[in-house]
Amino acid sequence: MNVLKGHIRTYLFFLALFSNLSPNLLAQDTLRVHFLYGSVPGKGYKKSEKKLFGGIHGGHVSLGSSIGVYGFGPSGRFHIFGHRSEKRRHSFFQYEKFSSFRRDSVEKQYLTVYVPVDKKTMQEIDYLHACYYKDVPYDYAFLGMRCAASVAEILGQMEIIERRSRWGTWRKYFFPRKLRNRVVKLADEKGWRMVYREGNERRRWERDLRRTRRRIEGNAIIQP
Repeated sequence: MNVLKGHIRTYLFFLALFSNLSPNLLAQDTLRVHFLYGSVPGKGYKKSEKKLFGGIHGGHVSLGSSIGVYGFGPSGRFHIFGHRSEKRRHSFFQYEKFSSFRRDSVEKQYLTVYVPVDKKTMQEIDYLHACYYKDVPYDYAFLGMRCAASVAEILGQMEIIERRSRWGTWRKYFFPRKLRNRVVKLADEKGWRMVYREGNERRRWERDLRRTRRRIEGNAIIQP
């Protein structure tokens, strides 16, 4: 990881030296943390609605940067324990355009937290995603790194949340709701913008903890 951080610093140096696109690396940008809530088919919709990975405790977490939406997921056979060997990893980083993400998220229950960052941090995130997209750094496993832990690892590197080891990260943020509780608490304390959207009535959606729900209801823009 120190080598990767070195590449990031080198990239930013040459970007500032040869490009006029971002002359002020301290200017504000916005990182979006997208939380899809877990769900199961509702009563009367067992046949028409799909069963989704993880069920009511599943869902997904992804990051919206300046160039699109990135998320971490499984590829191929599901692993209980993560494999260190690159050849045995069943994982990938997905990139999605904003237009595709908006289309795919219709009727789904989402919370998006808008985290203000400077352009230097955003460029580091974009470069990190580009590296991860090309060369996935870890396996996707039930007892290992998954979507919430992957986002938490990146947020930790950028010092948006506390930084932990990968082992400590996936244990701390085993489910998406764990990370959602943490990010909502920070949004409440720091005044970050939040947008919450209800999901369709054909599914039974995961519920937030009472204190998290109060923070969302008190601060978020609620969309039907």
